[in-house]
Amino acid sequence: MRDALGILQGADNAATVYFRAKTEGSLRQKFLPIIARSTEQTRVTQAYKSLNSSLQLVVPGSEYTIDIDRYVLDHALDALFDRIALEEKLIREQPVKRTTELMQKVFGRF
Repeated sequence: MRDALGILQGADNAATVYFRAKTEGSLRQKFLPIIARSTEQTRVTQAYKSLNSSLQLVVPGSEYTIDIDRYVLDHALDALFDRIALEEKLIREQPVKRTTELMQKVFGRF
């Protein structure tokens, strides 16, 4: 109940923040193999591995490495949750965006 009230009375993206905290780990596990297959099929991974090898020759022991799969995953999830936050804000601000009876009840109270 406290989570629900916090979401309703919280910031414009409170539900998105909650949703991300509860789902991001699972989404990462499910999306990473798909992204890895795609980058491998397009040979993107091969190009970045070559770049990493070159970087290690120029700066031995460098902590900088490029993991293209994780980079794509991070940005994809950021974009997903940014879009959800935008929709959440619209739902909070514009009653016309509350397209279900439940949304009208819930957001109409605050």
